[in-house]
Amino acid sequence: MLIYFLLHGAFLSIKAQEAVVYSWTELSQKTVYLGSSKNNSDSTGDSGSGIIIKKGGRYFLVTAAHVSKNLRENTIIAFADVYEKISIIDLVRISKSKAIKFIEHNDADVSVMELFIKDSGTLNIIKRSAFPFEQIRI
Repeated sequence: MLIYFLLHGAFLSIKAQEAVVYSWTELSQKTVYLGSSKNNSDSTGDSGSGIIIKKGGRYFLVTAAHVSKNLRENTIIAFADVYEKISIIDLVRISKSKAIKFIEHNDADVSVMELFIKDSGTLNIIKRSAFPFEQIRI
């Protein structure tokens, strides 16, 4: 259902409402990298980028369906902060289902997965990278 709301207008854009405007630097810091862990010999999975969206206290990872189809259980998600410090988290660890399971849109090349964050350190990283759903214009 979330994908329907996100894609109903064909693409996402950021609202310039209530003085919420993001610079290119801020947008790049909110983009996350998805790829295989270097520590695992199975590095055959795909890689790509995505965004985190926060809606009603819940967090969702949105990426291209052609990326999510090829992600493996050893996938990491990398976040960069304003100082270009990189934080890396195993995606399966913050997946609500404890597996890499995305919901794909029927027509568009988009997929979404709900995240479940247990510890405050990881939650702070996710919060810094998340777009509030209310700032996404359809």
